[in-house]
Amino acid sequence: MFGYLLLCLNLCFSRDRNLLTRFVHILQCGWVFNRSVTIGFAASTYFIYVALNCTNVVVGNSLTQTDTTTDITISGLAWKPAAGLVFSHCKAESSGTTLDRNDESSMGAFTTQNERIAHGVMDVDNLADSQVTTAIEHDAVYVNIDTSDAIEGKMDVKSVNSDGVTFIMDDADPAQAFFLYALFGPAEVPLPAPKIPVVYNDMAIY
Repeated sequence: MFGYLLLCLNLCFSRDRNLLTRFVHILQCGWVFNRSVTIGFAASTYFIYVALNCTNVVVGNSLTQTDTTTDITISGLAWKPAAGLVFSHCKAESSGTTLDRNDESSMGAFTTQNERIAHGVMDVDNLADSQVTTAIEHDAVYVNIDTSDAIEGKMDVKSVNSDGVTFIMDDADPAQAFFLYALFGPAEVPLPAPKIPVVYNDMAIY
């Protein structure tokens, strides 16, 4: 598995087949990617994308915590997020083009501190028989599974704030893990209650 800040797409097919892709720039009708590193891989590859027309979007990265008391705060936005995504390979940030052993990933999404979900997978590397574990959490946005099929770290949404979001560990990670996030907004502002007109001499006055 692989997690690296400067890449937008990584395809790991095996220990010696790896495709790393960098984002170049946005076009009026799409965007441009560049294959920055191709290791033992030359074939064309299809991938699926979702293009969103949002007023505000921000992407970034942070670290999980090894305790359940330290806030993980994403702040400084000029708007309140309406939704967010969290991605991690549940380890420290990868170094260069070096792959991390064990195919592990965590993907989560949220709209509020009460509406969130996470999905995690652990596929242990280099075993004679496959050992694959999955987890679904309805009260977290990040879940870390160890090689013994147990959850060893879990991150939740503490609050969605006027300028970002605050995460908190429900289960402390054994070591800080690198994660990426995408926040979308702004949150919808409730419409004011409709005004009831007062009729005076056949004229509606608001």
